[in-house]
Amino acid sequence: MEESTASWELPRDLTAGAAARRHVSDFLSSADGDDLRDACELVASELAVNAVRHGLPPATMTLRRDGNGVLVEVTNRVGATLPKVGSFDTESDHGRGLAIAARLAEHLDWDEADGRIRVRAQVSG
Repeated sequence: MEESTASWELPRDLTAGAAARRHVSDFLSSADGDDLRDACELVASELAVNAVRHGLPPATMTLRRDGNGVLVEVTNRVGATLPKVGSFDTESDHGRGLAIAARLAEHLDWDEADGRIRVRAQVSG
């Protein structure tokens, strides 16, 4: 897997999820495999929607391909809430995005510095 990096500013509304999926699809080649692409698209979509729903603009997404898969990184300004992994409660209409990302990723973490939150998920293929 050839190393590469690309970044995009995400839309400021819930279309950020669809934009994130498109960027992943464009970034990964057919040689990367459907499983890696599908997992990265879902993780990127969940992180992007969380950023615009709970954070403040601008939100950016960076994809880094390396020997371990793809690092999906979404950064935004701190909003009203900090990231929190929820549960898969079927009664709730939200709160599962980071739980889904955590299940699909080898590693999920976030940090806060200088008024910005960076959420990272390492997805392996």
